[in-house]
Amino acid sequence: MDNSNKSKSGVVGKSLYLNVEDLLLDVENPRFGSKNRAESQEDIALKFEMGFDIITVAESIARNGFFANEPLIVIESKTPGKYTVIEGNRRFTALLSLTND
Repeated sequence: MDNSNKSKSGVVGKSLYLNVEDLLLDVENPRFGSKNRAESQEDIALKFEMGFDIITVAESIARNGFFANEPLIVIESKTPGKYTVIEGNRRFTALLSLTND
């Protein structure tokens, strides 16, 4: 295991402040199971909106703001300059709904 980003507290990784435009939903999200894999970013967002109460999450973010103590967990994407959200896809979908027409 690469410990180059591991602090003395045992935390692996680093904090980044990224723009919403630099993030991608996880097409391999385990919430969908192997039979319902999403094909596109729009497909994933629609699946979350239809089945995971994104409106309530978006309303909470709009009312209370996005809490930095509940960060999105990302990994570098195969697409240069982009990051895939592997934890926090519901919150990210809510952010997308708040920032896109």
